[in-house]
Amino acid sequence: MARRSKGPSNRMVQVADQVKACISELLLDGSVKDARLEDVMVTVTGVEMSSDLKYAKVFVSSFPSPEDDESPQAVLEGLQSAGPMLQREVGRRLALRFTPKLQFSYDDSIAYGARVEALLREVAEDGEG
Repeated sequence: MARRSKGPSNRMVQVADQVKACISELLLDGSVKDARLEDVMVTVTGVEMSSDLKYAKVFVSSFPSPEDDESPQAVLEGLQSAGPMLQREVGRRLALRFTPKLQFSYDDSIAYGARVEALLREVAEDGEG
C-alpha cells in the first residue's frame, strides 16, 4: 500500500514562520544594505522549509511592482548577495540545530492580483457609464 504524504509537519510550519518573521524584520530595520534594494520595499510573502529543515525557499515581492523584466531580477540579485548575512542572522536569532540555507524566489502574485483588480474596476466603470 502506498504511503500518502500528509504535507508539511507542524515543526516545518513553525520554523518557516520564524524564518519569515526574522527575514522580514531584517529587511524592515535596514540591516540589508544593497543598492539594488534601496528604492523598493521588499516583502517576504512566504517561506517553505525542506523536510529536514536545512533549506528554506523564501518568496518575496517588491513595491513598487516591477514594470520591466529586469527589476525582479535585480531584487533577487540583491537578496542573493545579502543571503550569507541573512542566513547568519537567522542562525543567530533562532535556536535551530542547523541554520537553513536560504534560496530566494520572486512572488508576483500580489502584482497579478492588483492587475486583476484594476481590470475588474475598469470593467465595472465601463458598465456604469
